[in-house]
Amino acid sequence: MDSKRTSISDRVWARFSDDPDGLAAETASIQARWQEGTTGSFKPTATNDFIEPSRGPSAWAGSYHVARVDGDRWVYLLVLAEEGGSLEPPGKVFFKIGRSGDLDRRRSELNWGFPPGFGFQWQIVDSILFGTEGGAAETERSVLAGFAQAGLCVGGEFVKSEFGAARDLFGRLARVESFSR
Repeated sequence: MDSKRTSISDRVWARFSDDPDGLAAETASIQARWQEGTTGSFKPTATNDFIEPSRGPSAWAGSYHVARVDGDRWVYLLVLAEEGGSLEPPGKVFFKIGRSGDLDRRRSELNWGFPPGFGFQWQIVDSILFGTEGGAAETERSVLAGFAQAGLCVGGEFVKSEFGAARDLFGRLARVESFSR
């Protein structure tokens, strides 16, 4: 596991392990900041609806083997949208650009990381299929570079933009790349 992620997790658990109300308040504050610049109808989970935090999975040791096979890969654009809300939320919202051999599985994996009551989930906006991992990887890098040049990247594979602008830019960048592969 990456040490930055472990460090953040350790700090969160150290601060909030005995303070579920504080964790709920901080979560609501973060969610509200994510919605800055939007007119969405986000309503944080009330503290009386608080779901007990888990301590995560039990400790595990041993080896893990994965066989990676080249083949079809999707390059995708996901939007972080309010559950049950519009797929095209108003204002600036968060997007994720990535690639996967199984788009539905990947979206489920990303959404699985959200706590119950979070109120948001990743939704597919657009995707393009490539016949190889190499073509998809090069296209993903080109698309991310295009978003960075447009000043829309907020770190790594994440983008903050108006919905239509992000959808249109992804479509132009990814499709140009797909025709050149």
